[in-house]
Amino acid sequence: MKPTPSRDQTDRADEILLLTVDQVSAALQCGVKRVYNLISERRIPSVRLGRRVYVPRHLLRSWLDAEAVLPPGMERSGFSPTCEEPLQTSPQD
Repeated sequence: MKPTPSRDQTDRADEILLLTVDQVSAALQCGVKRVYNLISERRIPSVRLGRRVYVPRHLLRSWLDAEAVLPPGMERSGFSPTCEEPLQTSPQD
């Protein structure tokens, strides 16, 4: 049984720069083996530190943004996945 993370650990979760394969697997809701395959195919950016493989958090987000299939009529240049609505590219009247 895993110990419950302390409040300090959960507050620092957003500060984590490198994600483990298990964390990426949980975030993408897919198997660990699939994540390793995506990494070996160089589809997901990764960093090796010794024998361990990590995925930089910001590169995983960028990869997801690039892989997203957008609905027809929504251009990637005006879309911000961090916002609920597309960015305004010109002032509205």
